[in-house]
Amino acid sequence: MNFKEWGKLEGQVTNIGQIALSSIKVRATGEVEYNEDVSLGHLLTGETVRFSLQVCPMASGTDVPISIEINYIDQVKRTYNRSISTSLRVINKEKTVSTTTFHNVSLLLKASRIEKAHQQKYVRKVTYSSRATGLK
Repeated sequence: MNFKEWGKLEGQVTNIGQIALSSIKVRATGEVEYNEDVSLGHLLTGETVRFSLQVCPMASGTDVPISIEINYIDQVKRTYNRSISTSLRVINKEKTVSTTTFHNVSLLLKASRIEKAHQQKYVRKVTYSSRATGLK
């Protein structure tokens, strides 16, 4: 990505858990500005959905810290907020030439629900790969 230029951060989210997820939203935070949260709707078990975030890096370097935040609701209407930290390679055009950087990140999401006299735990893993490129 290029310093202080809008670019696209693409990825995908997969629900490999045993219950459906709904109201899924993705955003980028950290050393970037972004346009808006991306709404991914709902995911049944085993489903995958792609996303694209418009971001503008506000720092340059080989390891500019950002976080990808994922918010969702499970079948029993509990809200979850998860975040994973990563970094981007951000090029300052005045110093070097633009490149494309690939990122692969996995995020384990856990939810629990108490039923009568016992507790059942549900585990979902959201896995996404992201590719950051500069917009033309």
